[in-house]
Amino acid sequence: MNKLPKHSHILEEYFTNVDYSKWERSNRTKVLKSTQPQPVLWASALPDRQATKSFHRPISERHSETPTPTNLQIKIKTWQGKNGQNHFWLSCCHCLWQSRAVEELEKHCKLLQEMNQQLARDIEDTDRHSVSSARELLNQHAKLGRSVPAYNRWSTRQIRQAKDDLRDVVQEAKDQLSGLQVKLQAVMAEVQNAQVEFQTLKTYKDQGYPLKALQIADLKRELYKLQMAQEEEHDDLSALCQTEMANLEKQLHQKQEEVLSSIAKKTMSYAPPLVKHMALQNHTMKEEIKLQKQEIMKLENENSALLRNIRALRLLRASSIREAFQNFFPKSDRYKSWDNLPFIWPLDLWVCLFF
Repeated sequence: MNKLPKHSHILEEYFTNVDYSKWERSNRTKVLKSTQPQPVLWASALPDRQATKSFHRPISERHSETPTPTNLQIKIKTWQGKNGQNHFWLSCCHCLWQSRAVEELEKHCKLLQEMNQQLARDIEDTDRHSVSSARELLNQHAKLGRSVPAYNRWSTRQIRQAKDDLRDVVQEAKDQLSGLQVKLQAVMAEVQNAQVEFQTLKTYKDQGYPLKALQIADLKRELYKLQMAQEEEHDDLSALCQTEMANLEKQLHQKQEEVLSSIAKKTMSYAPPLVKHMALQNHTMKEEIKLQKQEIMKLENENSALLRNIRALRLLRASSIREAFQNFFPKSDRYKSWDNLPFIWPLDLWVCLFF
């Protein structure tokens, strides 16, 4: 059910406590009579005032300031006109205020009507909801009354099945426990055997291991010595084999030369003397060519040695000049040696420069 807003209760309390008697309708003539002000007789009051004023003034001023009857009547008429205008404006304001009050009351009545309609709708919805919920509860009660025996039968079947399952699980657990006990006994026996072996190994480590370690160290030293002796014998044997192979190669070469010379002698014995002379010259020329090649190689080696000496002298001379004239030659690491020069000088130019 929807609840009313808080301001509705506040408005209800306010309008119940408000006094509406001053806004009740009455006869218009009575209102006018009650609201009409009582006239004040200024004519009776004014002479006394003027008399009091003139009593304290000189006689010459009294005759000049006394109002004439025409002026007094004019003042009374103007005052009555102003009083009528005030009464008119008061009545207009009263009507305007009453119209605004009526509008506010109409708005309040409209709000109360809407609230009453909303309350009526909420009451109808609540009644409808309560009836539907009661009908639903009755249907559920009827269904529950029909399903209680079936539920009892189902629960008994479930309990019986659960007991059977529990019995099977207990039997299976007992079988597994017996198997685990057998395995535990086997493991305990293995642990005892391992403890015995560990004890024997511990005693062996404390007593027999040092002796075995010494024997192993002695055997390693002997093995190292044998390896060194074997390497020396292998070196001697390889040297002996090389010498024997060299001797055999020399003998083979000598035999080949002897055979070739014998064959050449036999062939040259049948040749004419001119051919023999040409062969002898060829042999001498070959020998001379070999000698010339050896001389050339020797000269090339000497030239290379001389070039190295020249380079060394050149470097020594340059370094000595740089040391003597350090102010004229700044240090530069671009070319630290003559080998790193980008240009290769010919040999004749080197000889001309230095000699």
